[in-house]
Amino acid sequence: MNAVETEADGSPYQDQIARGFGLLHFSDVLEAEFQATTYSDRLVQIRQTVSAVAVFVLVMLVSDLIFSSAGFSHPVVPVQGFISLALLAFLFWLARRRTPSRKALAITGVLLGLNFGYVNLLVNIWIAPTATVVAPDLAYVCGTFFIFFCFGLRFWQAVLLSMLLFLGYLTYVAGTVESTAASVYPILFLAFSNVFSAFGLYNMEYNQRNLFLQSNKLKYAAEHDQLTGLLNRRAMKALLRRVWAHCLREKLPLSLAVVGLDCFRDYIVQYGQKRADECLLQVARLLETCVQRPLDFVACYSSEEFVLVLPGCNPENAMIVLTRLQEELVKLDIEHAASSVSSRLTFSIGLLATDAGTKHTDVESLLQKADAAVYEADRKGGNTIVAYPGNFTDGIKSG
Repeated sequence: MNAVETEADGSPYQDQIARGFGLLHFSDVLEAEFQATTYSDRLVQIRQTVSAVAVFVLVMLVSDLIFSSAGFSHPVVPVQGFISLALLAFLFWLARRRTPSRKALAITGVLLGLNFGYVNLLVNIWIAPTATVVAPDLAYVCGTFFIFFCFGLRFWQAVLLSMLLFLGYLTYVAGTVESTAASVYPILFLAFSNVFSAFGLYNMEYNQRNLFLQSNKLKYAAEHDQLTGLLNRRAMKALLRRVWAHCLREKLPLSLAVVGLDCFRDYIVQYGQKRADECLLQVARLLETCVQRPLDFVACYSSEEFVLVLPGCNPENAMIVLTRLQEELVKLDIEHAASSVSSRLTFSIGLLATDAGTKHTDVESLLQKADAAVYEADRKGGNTIVAYPGNFTDGIKSG
């Protein structure tokens, strides 16, 4: 799998932490990952809160019907209540689907929020323009609370919707309340309800995003080599098991190459650890150029060896890739005066290429066979590619 583009001594999560996310947005890649990771949790939250809100609406409808002397206290009550229940039922149904549309969820949440603000206006204009109006302050406050905490909206979505709700309230007050003094306190109360709710949701989402970054930063550090940023040996084996299972299931070939640096311990003695680290970084970036398809990946195997995994790649194509890799290394022209193989840095490569549908082989066996092949390449003098017996048995020297 393509390595994440990041500095060798950091991770994309650490980089995002350093840049900050005060506006509650990550880089495009991390934002997509965050949305996908938290999506299922949001669906659970939506189902739970929608159920609670539905119970609240039903209780309010029944209470209004029971305690009013002649039916509902105001024509807006049943209209707003039944619209709310219909939208809540639809939102709950969406949240229970295996792959619900995010746009449909967001639009339904927006409609629910607008229902609390603008149905009042429509009812009083079209249905009961002469009815006695009861100031719906509590309904607007509840609507604000629902928008911020009950419909699974992100912070900026909730803020925009709450502003629309507040404008609806101002319009309602302007058309129904005669005394300016009588409208000041409800307006201030709703305004501060918006501010406090926004502050609460901002902190909730900020903490959620921070937890996402911190946990993935630790996971990244546990799975990647600190110097090169490539997968480490433990993570490589775990990923290789999944890729190998996929190849068996789909009856695909798999090519696995162990790439060793010839006489690299002598390189460290000759040039020092700092220059050796710079060399490993160059090699790691070179190996990443071989990773072209979604399931391909490269990983660290030891201090001087790497593993290149090419699922769905037959032996002939694997040899083409590895031969090109050696040619690109020649172009880097990395000096290695202490090498017994060449005056420039070279590779010894062991290749294991399985046929489509190969069975009864585990990951450890695959690595052992590739290890045996790279050992044979080193025994033949290095700077060569050796395939495990059964595919290519002759070493191929690099120019």
